[in-house]
Amino acid sequence: MSLPRAPRCGVFLPLAGLRWPEVESRAREIESLGYDALWFDDHFWFPGEPDRDHLEVWTALAGVALATRRVSIGPLVACHSYRSPGLLAKLAASVDAMSGGRLRLGLGVGWMEDEYRAFGYPFPRAGVRLEQLEETIEIARRLWRDPRANFAGRHHSVADAPALPKPARLPIVVGGAGDRLLALVARLADEWNCPNPAWRELSAKRDLLRRECDRIGRDPDSIAVSEQVLVVIGRGERGVREARERAMERIGGFARFDGDCHVGEPEQVAEALRARAALGVGELAILFGDFGSPEQLQLFAAEVKPLLG
Repeated sequence: MSLPRAPRCGVFLPLAGLRWPEVESRAREIESLGYDALWFDDHFWFPGEPDRDHLEVWTALAGVALATRRVSIGPLVACHSYRSPGLLAKLAASVDAMSGGRLRLGLGVGWMEDEYRAFGYPFPRAGVRLEQLEETIEIARRLWRDPRANFAGRHHSVADAPALPKPARLPIVVGGAGDRLLALVARLADEWNCPNPAWRELSAKRDLLRRECDRIGRDPDSIAVSEQVLVVIGRGERGVREARERAMERIGGFARFDGDCHVGEPEQVAEALRARAALGVGELAILFGDFGSPEQLQLFAAEVKPLLG
């Protein structure tokens, strides 16, 4: 029996409280430390933190496209509701061109109702949002492929639309764990990202995704699997305790510390992440408990990443 390949490691960096100079320096450090990807959230404010600065995601991605040279970049995940499909496809193609082809377009159905209401977006039921997401992906694919794109759906349309530049290859990553969403992943996505709250269901959800692929005749191995993971690391008992206390202040409102977070010294965290790789996770999108301080970024890169395989 072959051992699982070491997972790629990316950083999910919330934009909460970060001004541009901090985002730029953090992005450069993430790249210099050897991480494979840098992801930003797509919110107008981070959940539970409405009174902190929060850059708009595509503006921030355009900046880091120029500030970095190697690391892949993208939103994890962009809410399709906040921009028309045509605009979203144009933004993605533009940032991809600015980055030299390093963008990965993460998309999701949207969930933060108070954010929708605050900024004047309708918040239809989940099934409608899923239909809208499907049409968004179809329009983006056509705009990136066809000389003039045409599509008339129930919710969205484009008519004889030109869209240049066209990306050579722009992967679409769909995040979420609903059964209907996984059927959409099987049909239309290049990658599935399992959100942290669904970590206990990962194995079952992967089996469902494989069944959906079999049903439509797609090779399930053609869909990459990534997972959001929460990580809190420290050196020694005291270091772990202090790191956990800092994490409780930042993510205690939405994360449980009974398994949702991988907490411990480097060897313990590496063991937990190897177990995720054994379930078929090819890439980790790591949300550090203190939102990615330089200390946590450096400690993980130096003492956890080498233990992953």
